[in-house]
Amino acid sequence: FAAGVVNQVLYAVGGETDDGLVGIVEAYDPIANRWTSKAALPSGRFLHAAGAANGILYVTGGVSAHKGGAPPNDLIAYFPRDLLAFKP
Repeated sequence: FAAGVVNQVLYAVGGETDDGLVGIVEAYDPIANRWTSKAALPSGRFLHAAGAANGILYVTGGVSAHKGGAPPNDLIAYFPRDLLAFKP
């Protein structure tokens, strides 16, 4: 998975399981000491990067197929209100 902090909330996104890649997004609020599930990424990815700027979590790179595959050529902008913007 990759992680980033937006508005004092930690977001953990994507990853790989034995069954394949996942696009899950989980948010940890340290004030409430609680994890919550958020809207998933458009597709699963692994070995990707995430970073935050101006209240938006950006996700890019990695692989999009289980056990390898071509790297995605997109940038995902994840907004804290569970809205996604996708740019190929």
